[in-house]
Amino acid sequence: MQIVEQIFCVVMGFVFLRVAYRWLDKPDKLGQAFLFFLVAIGFFVCTLSGVQNLIKTNILWRFTKSLEEYGNKIDTFQTSVTEMRDDLKKQQLLLASNQTTLATIQAQIQKAQIGVTYAQQGITSQYSNITHLQDQISSGQSNLNVQQKQLSDVSYWVQNLFDKTTNETFTARDTDHLSFGPSTEGTSTACIRLSNVPIKNSVTVYVRDASSLFEQRFPIANPVLVQNIITANLVSFNTNSLRISVNYVTDIRETNLYQRMPIWGKELTSTNGITTITRPPLP
Repeated sequence: MQIVEQIFCVVMGFVFLRVAYRWLDKPDKLGQAFLFFLVAIGFFVCTLSGVQNLIKTNILWRFTKSLEEYGNKIDTFQTSVTEMRDDLKKQQLLLASNQTTLATIQAQIQKAQIGVTYAQQGITSQYSNITHLQDQISSGQSNLNVQQKQLSDVSYWVQNLFDKTTNETFTARDTDHLSFGPSTEGTSTACIRLSNVPIKNSVTVYVRDASSLFEQRFPIANPVLVQNIITANLVSFNTNSLRISVNYVTDIRETNLYQRMPIWGKELTSTNGITTITRPPLP
């Protein structure tokens, strides 16, 4: 093997030497000829056994050193890869732990949301119940107010039934309190101004005819009451001699009274037995 290498180096040396010799005659090729001459000398030097051993030793040393360096680099890389793999495992374990914690927190949030939903439903139901109860209380309060008003009226009537019972008697000459409308077919309308305002449904009107033999009292049905004014239809009575009595319970809560008699044809009209006060002479 060494002989083959020596022969190869000699051949190559002669080749480069011949080329360099041929370029010596060309001025523009002198640099290249000198370079080829040096290469040829290098090949001739390489034919020496000592040089070949030195080159081989150097090459082997460099190759071995390179292998060692690459081996160290590979070891370092493997160590780094191992460390990265361990770190990756740790990160994966930490990520798995965080995911478990997140899942637990999400479950707790869902549970809390369900609790909030139930609480909202309970609040809505309670609010509805409270609203319904308030409506019932309002309705009950309204009923109580009505009942209180009714009881107040009943209490007032009971209290004043006897204390405030009033009887007033009027004759045809008392024109400040009694007047008659036009007579139609024996029926005339009497207008009476009382001293007080009666309580409704407490008024009783009687007519006494002084020209009759026994001066009997005749009750008048369906008298019309407006404040302290009463109108009633009289049938077949002598308006010049009759006497009208009115029994009633005074309503002291009413103070707005008619202070004078309404005027027939102007403030009082009677049509088909129905009397209307068109302009009340209130103060």
